[in-house]
Amino acid sequence: MQQKFLSRFSQLLENGFSIADALAIMKTLFKKHAVDPMIIACLQGQNFADTLEECHFEHRIIYMIRSSEQAGALLQGLQKAADYSDFHLKNRSDLSKKIRYPLTLFGLMSLILIAVFILFMPKIQSFYDSFNLSGDTDFLQTIFIIIGCLIGVIALLTILMTLILKWQSIPFQAHVKQWLFKLPLLRSLMQKIFSYYFSSQWLIFLTCGLSLKESLEMMLKFETIPFIKLIIKEFNQTLEAGTPLELAFHQSPYFTPYFRLTMAHALTLGSIQAELAYYSHSEFKQLSALLSQSFKILQFSLLMLIGIIIILIYLSILQPVFQMIDII
Repeated sequence: MQQKFLSRFSQLLENGFSIADALAIMKTLFKKHAVDPMIIACLQGQNFADTLEECHFEHRIIYMIRSSEQAGALLQGLQKAADYSDFHLKNRSDLSKKIRYPLTLFGLMSLILIAVFILFMPKIQSFYDSFNLSGDTDFLQTIFIIIGCLIGVIALLTILMTLILKWQSIPFQAHVKQWLFKLPLLRSLMQKIFSYYFSSQWLIFLTCGLSLKESLEMMLKFETIPFIKLIIKEFNQTLEAGTPLELAFHQSPYFTPYFRLTMAHALTLGSIQAELAYYSHSEFKQLSALLSQSFKILQFSLLMLIGIIIILIYLSILQPVFQMIDII
């Protein structure tokens, strides 16, 4: 919704419409009750960024538009905000699809197995009982154990991720930060993620004309993930203690060696914005490829597991038949 609004609205302004005329047209494209407050605020002479803030637009979008509006470049700010919103909307949609597919696959498999056990297994068992045949229940128990373990792992990971992303307890988040950057494989991944996050966020605020100190303050203000907020606060305190920026990057355990070298090179040449743009773009491509590969492995593993479970069900059903053959 926000991305579509910003994109359409910036196109209208680019075509020469005034803000009032553009909002009148937007009223025909979007819900009336969503656009009416903007029209009223515009007639009252309110800043457009303040209007979007009252309509609960994303904080970074508001700041990009506000800084551009103050510089007399509202159209450029709207276009930049629309591109930012479109980029993150596509990323969230892609991530949601990749997560939803294996979970949906596992859920459907579980429902089908439950339906088989409830509807068909009693009839098959009754049929075998009529011939005084009984099978070993080990296969069925194995199936239930596998499904139970998977459900338990998914539930545990869901609870853990919810606590990490939502719980504001500082001692808990300090332990989370320590463990995420302590284990070798996990540390490498988290360094890549945080380095990309930091570079992309710094680039956003840098293009708005903010210094690093002001950018860090904006990150702290807008960030909602507690342990990332804790890392930013720690890095900010290091700089406030008088540590030079290049040394602060070098000493921090939260950045990749590649990012540290990139920043050292950028600080030497004075080309921070260009280096941040290149780094964030290249790292995003690498992280996307890594994520796609991880989900392919997960999907293959789930399909293999489904195949094993189907074989176990097949053997469980046919075991009494083998017993009948032995009797004959």
